[in-house]
Amino acid sequence: MPENALPNLERLKTSIRDISEIFDINPETLYSVMLGCAARGKSNWTREGVVEVILMIKNGLEPRQIIEGMMREKAQKYLH
Repeated sequence: MPENALPNLERLKTSIRDISEIFDINPETLYSVMLGCAARGKSNWTREGVVEVILMIKNGLEPRQIIEGMMREKAQKYLH
């Protein structure tokens, strides 16, 4: 594991915990979505992208559904 990976992971966890508290969502759900998308190649998160995920979580979508939707969206960008 790269030397800087652990501090970055801790920073990610802290950010997710803070965001989840602000928006009153389950931090494990947000963490699942972020890691699931990262494992599939999405790593360029913008504020708008994070807010979009938060809204999907608040609307009751499951992490799997969110991840699949994000990956479809990413694939469409490459196809056009």
